[in-house]
Amino acid sequence: MLFPSTLLTGSQYSYTMQFRTPIDDTHTYHVSQYIFPAAPGQEAPKQDFIPYRTVPLTDGDGNWVLNYTFNQDYMAWVTQGDIAQRDKEKLGASDRGIILFRQMLQEQMERVREGEEPMNTFRVESANQCLTFPMERVKHGWTRRPKYRPGEAGFSADAELIEATLATWDRTEFAADREPVGAGRA
Repeated sequence: MLFPSTLLTGSQYSYTMQFRTPIDDTHTYHVSQYIFPAAPGQEAPKQDFIPYRTVPLTDGDGNWVLNYTFNQDYMAWVTQGDIAQRDKEKLGASDRGIILFRQMLQEQMERVREGEEPMNTFRVESANQCLTFPMERVKHGWTRRPKYRPGEAGFSADAELIEATLATWDRTEFAADREPVGAGRA
């Protein structure tokens, strides 16, 4: 399955993948998948089902929940309206990546229009291999694993399982009993 937009980030302690799939002209299905692997040689706690949660965009009073970075992104997407008016944008030099991405999308749509395959389409099963990308060992200056904190608003009923899985890193060579880099500095 191809997703029009996919983002993969993470560290040795967790991976996050987001994908967005258009539903119709004004709605997009957005999924953030969080993966918390056990440390090498360690076993994660048993899990009977794949947990999920719906992220609230507003609070009980209708105010945007903005104390999470992802929620700030969601607010920016939604407040553009049903159809963003891209023709009114004033892109500049710092938007070069956006410009190149849009050019690439146009090129791929043209390929499909001409009956060719778009990039990254694999019709032969043997060519459709899972790729493992190297991830950062330490993110944001941490020298030991951080405690679990959701990247988006909302409550995870399985926070204890996630924390127990993350704790497997405390029993390995990767554990460091130090504070985050820069802690305590003025």
